[in-house]
Amino acid sequence: MKVFLNPGHAPGGHPDPGAVNSESGLRECDVALAVGQSAESYLNAAGVATELFQSDSLEEICEAANASDADIFVSI
Repeated sequence: MKVFLNPGHAPGGHPDPGAVNSESGLRECDVALAVGQSAESYLNAAGVATELFQSDSLEEICEAANASDADIFVSI
């Protein structure tokens, strides 16, 4: 089994970081990436193959997901 993980929003927050906390500066793109990386680590430890891909381009995401031959697609 293989799982394709897609943390939402653009890598590094450019051009779209998603929601941003005005007090702390915490960005949604960074939280989504951290959650994706944690899920990837957990799944790999359980013997599940993963591919993690973050992009601001839906076209790139779809191409990468289709090329990955994953059984499951998870968008975070």
